Amino acid sequence: EVTIGDHRSRLEAAEGLLAMGGASVLWEADAHRARAESLAELGREPEDVVAAFERAIAVARRQGARAFEIQADESLARYRARRARNDPTNPEERFRNARFP
Repeated sequence: EVTIGDHRSRLEAAEGLLAMGGASVLWEADAHRARAESLAELGREPEDVVAAFERAIAVARRQGARAFEIQADESLARYRARRARNDPTNPEERFRNARFP
């Protein structure tokens, strides 16, 4: 089981890698993805989470790192799906939770 402390540690590691520059730039896209996932798990603002995922995708595209681009794109899609499932205004969620006589 992953704890909040693990997500904080992962966030700190990703932010540390991003601050280093140099050779770590090879992992920049993945560090942004890891940062976004940690922000999501820590319950940060959705706009910040989506921006971090979008940054990961943009960096991967700029670097021509297709595998990192796909990974970040899939992570963003999972995040959006998870948010939609938990959104009571989502019509599918309202139907799923409806009580029928």
